[in-house]
Amino acid sequence: MQQLISWIDQHLYSMSCDWYIKRLSRNDTLANTTHQAGPYIPKSFMFHVLPDLHNEAILNPRVVLRTSIGGQTQRDVTAIWYNNKLFGQTRNEVRLTNFGGQESILLHPDSTGSIAIFAFYGDVGDGQYGCDIWVSQSREEEDYIQEVFGAIEPNTRHAVTLLRDGSSGDFRLLARPLEGCVLRADEIDEHWHEQFPSSTHILHLVLRRRPFRQNHIDELLMNRRECEYVLFQSIEEVIVKRRLERHFTTVHDFVAYAQTVLQRRKARSGRSLELHVHQLLQECGLQEDVHFSYNKVTEQNKTPDFVFPSARAYNDRTYPAHLLRMLAVKTTVKDRWRQILHEADRIPMKHLLTLQEGVSDNQWLEMKEAGVVLVVPRPIQKFYPVHMRNDIVSLEEFVRLVRDG
Repeated sequence: MQQLISWIDQHLYSMSCDWYIKRLSRNDTLANTTHQAGPYIPKSFMFHVLPDLHNEAILNPRVVLRTSIGGQTQRDVTAIWYNNKLFGQTRNEVRLTNFGGQESILLHPDSTGSIAIFAFYGDVGDGQYGCDIWVSQSREEEDYIQEVFGAIEPNTRHAVTLLRDGSSGDFRLLARPLEGCVLRADEIDEHWHEQFPSSTHILHLVLRRRPFRQNHIDELLMNRRECEYVLFQSIEEVIVKRRLERHFTTVHDFVAYAQTVLQRRKARSGRSLELHVHQLLQECGLQEDVHFSYNKVTEQNKTPDFVFPSARAYNDRTYPAHLLRMLAVKTTVKDRWRQILHEADRIPMKHLLTLQEGVSDNQWLEMKEAGVVLVVPRPIQKFYPVHMRNDIVSLEEFVRLVRDG
């Protein structure tokens, strides 16, 4: 852990780096078993940090990068803009390649779901650019990274992008516009500067912008989460900026405020998916404590996220166990899915809803052997290989299962 702390400190304060932080999908690692392995990074960011890459005159332009992973041995990798769409074909994306196969921790299948930090910096000589990389190896490392940078969501669109201002040296967060979900400064309620709006309040703002659609709840879940993420960012930007403009009288006050901001981000990320699922279940006609219970105690003070048809039925030992269901909700499942195995002992088959873009084959086999069934929204299922999809259920299919029996 100390090595990670030192690595982040070094790159935050000693280098003029631009940062890109994401969770690795199967499409980034060798878990997808294709020859195109290598992390995908959005073109807009890569064209900013590697302007030589933005060359529309040639097919698949590339730039060499001197890299190291975790401060270890340096290696030359290649940033490639696969731009054959400009030449009548289909691809139009940027990837980093030539990491050395499974010998690289970045490409190892079991790194699927891990957090990867890419710190890009300028010319290192001979026309080469540099990029230092860190891949999280434990829950402790993930937790520390998210303490520093905020929650790192599994969806590629939720990656954290920090660009260094060349004149001041400060960072600016590269935000994403989303129709109807970005609030302007004059739309921010004055009361929010004193009391940041709760997760429930922000959810209500989302519901007005993304109303219920019965036959598209998987897509709606993803769309609402995206809208909430952007809404939260736009509110936070205005509120934090005003507070910073007032300045701080002591370093202690500044650090305390920074910790408040980070804790608020973590709290939002931790509850967000649960709240959205809770809302959708009700919109689908399921009544709380009649058709499902949310965060209710079962045996030994355990509190599974959702129990069907209710906690009362679960705690009634005469109620048939084969009619009980549970749904755990975790944005990411790597190293966390085992937590649900000891929830709701009467239910051997554990349904687990996640937004993670794929798992490794090893993790998949472990889950199957433990009786875990993944619930994955349809828009994300494309990140899972065909041999997994037959055993994955969508949110719509799960709702139909618990509603129809």
